[in-house]
Amino acid sequence: MDNNLVPGLTEQIKHLTDDVQSLKENNKFLFEKLDKALGDRIELRSENYKLKEQIKNGNDIEEECLTCSA
Repeated sequence: MDNNLVPGLTEQIKHLTDDVQSLKENNKFLFEKLDKALGDRIELRSENYKLKEQIKNGNDIEEECLTCSA
């Protein structure tokens, strides 16, 4: 009975080792995607802030020009 048990356990360990390696690869892929998404979000927020400032400053300048030309 012990002779059949060892090869079965060895095969299960091999499958589990393969599963662990697959999970590590999936986690690495997902963390890379998450890092990229986070970086993109930070970049977009920065760009959004700059555009809001331009609009705010642009509106002030435009109102001054309309006031001056009137």
